[in-house]
Amino acid sequence: MQKTISRIIFIINFPIHEQEYNFLGIDLLLKNNFTVEIWNLSPIINPEIFSYQGDVTWPRPDKYAYRLIRTKKDYEHEILRLGASDFIFMNVGCTRRTFFVYRAIARKKLMYGINMNLLECYFESGGGHNRVVTAVRKAAFLDRLKKATVKKIAARFTAIGKRRFMQCLDSGFRLMRPYFVSPASYILRGGNKSEEFLKIYDTPVSSCTKTVLAHNMDYDFYLLRKDMPGSVNKKNTVVFLDGDFCFHPNYIRSNCKISVTPEVYFPELCKFFREIENKWNVEVIIAAHPRASGEYGRKDYFEGRSVISCRTPELVADSQFVILHWSMSINYAVLFKKPAVFMTTDQLKKGSEAGFIENEAAYFGKTPVNISRPEEVADFLANGKLEYDEKIYQEYKDNYIKSPGTPEKLRWELTIDYLKTL
Repeated sequence: MQKTISRIIFIINFPIHEQEYNFLGIDLLLKNNFTVEIWNLSPIINPEIFSYQGDVTWPRPDKYAYRLIRTKKDYEHEILRLGASDFIFMNVGCTRRTFFVYRAIARKKLMYGINMNLLECYFESGGGHNRVVTAVRKAAFLDRLKKATVKKIAARFTAIGKRRFMQCLDSGFRLMRPYFVSPASYILRGGNKSEEFLKIYDTPVSSCTKTVLAHNMDYDFYLLRKDMPGSVNKKNTVVFLDGDFCFHPNYIRSNCKISVTPEVYFPELCKFFREIENKWNVEVIIAAHPRASGEYGRKDYFEGRSVISCRTPELVADSQFVILHWSMSINYAVLFKKPAVFMTTDQLKKGSEAGFIENEAAYFGKTPVNISRPEEVADFLANGKLEYDEKIYQEYKDNYIKSPGTPEKLRWELTIDYLKTL
């Protein structure tokens, strides 16, 4: 007789803060009599970040059992104690680096699922605006060409060769993966375009995978917020959707050069905020990136402005409009129908973020304001319109947030309905 599922194990490679806790639906799982464990594999999968910031997970021993797993051997030992009444939710893709995670699950013949969130790679891949990213890359290439030396050119070709070699390894891995990794038992995804992202997210699925079409996690926060008192908008605040471009741990993981320096970036940012505040008689509030490094707590980078973490849906709901470079939190501007002002800087235009910023702005029919250039700021203040295109917002919502006609239920309510059928 098949045992019913009684324990949920989340496998993660990032610290759990309040927002991640809510995303994992732990309270709903506990309410439905599941026990919950969280296994943090950061020391194995992201050792660079872990060595930099340590274990900064939000402790909730009253809610879940937490295990920081430091070696592959320890992970495999934990897997061996699981059985038919356990269900694993994966929050890591299946890559060469994480193959051991999925392989151990396949050997034990355990069930696992994926609550897929969209968008993270969308604007990197062009998002229907490849002409923009092509122009940006062409300009950057011409700028680098002017400064080229024989040594730099040789280093560049070496880097390209290494990248091509790694791409070949990745292609070979994907080809062989089905023979060693079992497909997910369950996947929840949202948006008409979500199927296109399965390959980007290195997601092992097959025709046997139970697929539930619904929405991404931001719509959950929208459902919880939209009918609450106070969401009628106070009209006196503007929200900056922070990207933590100076200190984000992802730069360490990807070994990517940071494009902006705090000494230049924050004064430019605050000067632009002052212009916004004076023009529209509003207060700019900082919605800190949910995985920000913590540096904001050590120094007042925003000149006394409120810096608030893990409250982005509420902040956007009660705002007049949002300011951003590029951000997944644009979802909240779309859902709460808030205009978006995109901005860039001279430093950002030369960095890896340039394509993301240009693509996201172009999707919404916008041109980023270069706040390093006083003439662009002056033109925006004189002629910029705080409006949004209803048709674009609806198209974006249907494609990348919520598939039309799907239930107005929380993602984890839908997932729990599935778990109870096992």
